[in-house]
Amino acid sequence: MRRNRGGDGFREQAGRVLTWLPFVSGLHELEPSHFRSAGKEVLVTVLLATFPLWAGAFYGALSDMNSSGSGWYDSFRLYLSKLEVNIGNGTLILYSASLIAPVLYIALKEKKEGRRPASFPSPMAHILSVFMIQTAATIYFTKQMSSELVNPNFAYYSSIAMFLFTVFVLYVVHCYRHFDDDIDPVQAMDDGVTRFTANYHRHRKGQE
Repeated sequence: MRRNRGGDGFREQAGRVLTWLPFVSGLHELEPSHFRSAGKEVLVTVLLATFPLWAGAFYGALSDMNSSGSGWYDSFRLYLSKLEVNIGNGTLILYSASLIAPVLYIALKEKKEGRRPASFPSPMAHILSVFMIQTAATIYFTKQMSSELVNPNFAYYSSIAMFLFTVFVLYVVHCYRHFDDDIDPVQAMDDGVTRFTANYHRHRKGQE
């Protein structure tokens, strides 16, 4: 897939800003199609992975709606309240641990193969994020099994934050994966030569 050269200037400027940031340092290399494809894939994955949470709340609300004869607005509020109950004790932490697990394998594989940074930048950041989520899930599960009291507000908000972070990391990984699938080796070499030539000319001008 050939890239539109008209956006090279913007990509270069964005790359200078993003290069120092973990997870997103290669996003300027991607095309809109990569983001769309990754979004669809992650959406389906998250919906299926969290099916017991939102589907359970839906069935519970539907049952109460049939017995009480509530309107649609009240039923929707009932659904949200049941969904909040389902995730109120921090359960999303465990779902986060399950969702982010494949990222470890992908990051280790990419780090071992040592591909070019645009293909999968900052693999160590992804690896550390997996261990962070897994450690939090282990602590949470241990406390739940030991019936140790957990601050409900802290568990609720921290689990939501971890879940959103997990979805973000998963989305970024899928973006890079779709980018890697679309790489044209000939175009990649051509772009590399172009960047090298431009950097060389800037270096020569700086010495003059």
